[in-house]
Amino acid sequence: MVTPNRPQNELGYDEGVNLTIDLDREEDGRWIAEALELPGVMSYGKTREEAISNAERLATEVIADRITHGELPRQQRC
Repeated sequence: MVTPNRPQNELGYDEGVNLTIDLDREEDGRWIAEALELPGVMSYGKTREEAISNAERLATEVIADRITHGELPRQQRC
């Protein structure tokens, strides 16, 4: 069953993803944001917001790639 107003895609995924973003500031003033649940997903930015946005964008690409290649488990349907 699919929740109304929340279409399920053809691969069987219909849930959102919550990520923990860890922020740090480098000595040169740049910000680095890391998605803790996805090892290796980290990105720099001139501002906190830019670093977070870049890390979120990269995380989305990594998750989409994993779904495309069958590297994430399908959801159980009741």
